[in-house]
Amino acid sequence: MLIPTLAGGLLLSLGTLPALAAPRTTPTTQPDTTAAPARTGRAHAIKLGLQSSNYTGQRPTLGYEWALGRHLSLETGGSYNGSTWRGGYSYVNDDNSVTDYSYYQRTRQVMGQLQARYYFQRRTPALIGWYAGLGLNTTYSYSFSTSTTQPAGFTTHRLAVQPQLRLGRQWALGQRFLLDTFLGLDMNKLPGRLPSGRRPWVATPAAGFQLGYRF
Repeated sequence: MLIPTLAGGLLLSLGTLPALAAPRTTPTTQPDTTAAPARTGRAHAIKLGLQSSNYTGQRPTLGYEWALGRHLSLETGGSYNGSTWRGGYSYVNDDNSVTDYSYYQRTRQVMGQLQARYYFQRRTPALIGWYAGLGLNTTYSYSFSTSTTQPAGFTTHRLAVQPQLRLGRQWALGQRFLLDTFLGLDMNKLPGRLPSGRRPWVATPAAGFQLGYRF
């Protein structure tokens, strides 16, 4: 009777070994994917384009933009515009003599701007999507004029600071290129003065586009 009892106890002990040897499993936590991904990738861009405004006319632009975070970026740039006019006419005096009148004018403008942009999208990549921009544009104007009645000519210089408002979108053209299109308003002070002596501000529409390379 003793041997069967010992054999049964040994079999019971061996049956419990797999349960004791089984490794313990701990629950794993999944990473939180609800947060919006930060803007990644190429956060700098060099751009070349054309801008048009009722106040400054059409001018080529060169700009550089870099991302500061998920939504913000800074763009700095410059542009140049120049024009030349020549003309003249003839008129008859009271004594039937003919007088020739001619004039010449040369104008140059150099502009630099700094603009802060806010991108509405919360997804990648950087510098792509709809944005609103607020900036300042500084314009230096030089003009030289001469005519038959003023052969020595005269020169004028002017420096102006213009607040700017922009609404636009940058489109991805492949992995590295982009197209920047925008509309906006330029705030300018008129050269003349009101009877009160004040120089009024006037808002002029502006539009433009730029082709850029991201890196």
